[in-house]
Amino acid sequence: MENCAARLGRAALFFFESALTAKPAKRNPVSMTRYETLAAQLRAMGLTIRSLPGEYCLNFRSGGERTARFAEDLDHALEIGREMAADAKANGTATKRPPRRQRWRKQTTPKARRRRFIRAHNRRVRARALRRRRTADPR
Repeated sequence: MENCAARLGRAALFFFESALTAKPAKRNPVSMTRYETLAAQLRAMGLTIRSLPGEYCLNFRSGGERTARFAEDLDHALEIGREMAADAKANGTATKRPPRRQRWRKQTTPKARRRRFIRAHNRRVRARALRRRRTADPR
């Protein structure tokens, strides 16, 4: 990746990095591949699937190497995934992410507090004006 990006420039580096870190785009269920539909089903059960050469690796979202299971084809992977989800539910293992901690707002100066108040007021006024404009001019 680095050699290719060095040859093509900064734009290519951005493209490669965004392709690796971006979430997969939602696709029409009709045009989804078998692997994508299986991955969506497993994701709903709290599992992830990775395609490796000649096999598939199933694991919990936050699972380590000890919880990983391997399958040779997609049908077997689906069976293993359902078993893993059922076992996790029976054992009470959490398959979902823990809740996010609440972030406390930093204490601000009176000047910053006033600016924040004015910006919030202006946002509300602008939203009200846009709503009135939309109702007055239906297209």
